[in-house]
Amino acid sequence: MTNTLRIRDDSISYQNKQIDEANINANRLENFIRDLELKNSELKNEINDKMYIIQKESRIKNDREKDIEVLDKIIKEKERENQKFIEDIKYLHNEKNKLYEDNTRMFNELDKLKNHIYIITDQNQQV
Repeated sequence: MTNTLRIRDDSISYQNKQIDEANINANRLENFIRDLELKNSELKNEINDKMYIIQKESRIKNDREKDIEVLDKIIKEKERENQKFIEDIKYLHNEKNKLYEDNTRMFNELDKLKNHIYIITDQNQQV
């Protein structure tokens, strides 16, 4: 009977050691799981931060694209205005040239009239 008790006692001791080792392993696994959950939480926070930054940059990009569209419209309007100014300048330049030609003709006509007056005055003095 003592032999049987000793065998049972050894068996119980062995089983207790196995239980203790299993408990130690379970505690290690629980710690490992907690570490993984903490790391997972940190990674989720990092992903959320990155997503926030991406959304913010996306809004900024959209705002810049809208600004570019507005500036493109302004540029096109200014180009139209500049084209109109160029056309006005060409027209005014042509008008100036016409006026210069008219002026030249009028001065020539005036010279002719002066000469004619001199001739008539000369003739009148001779009479």
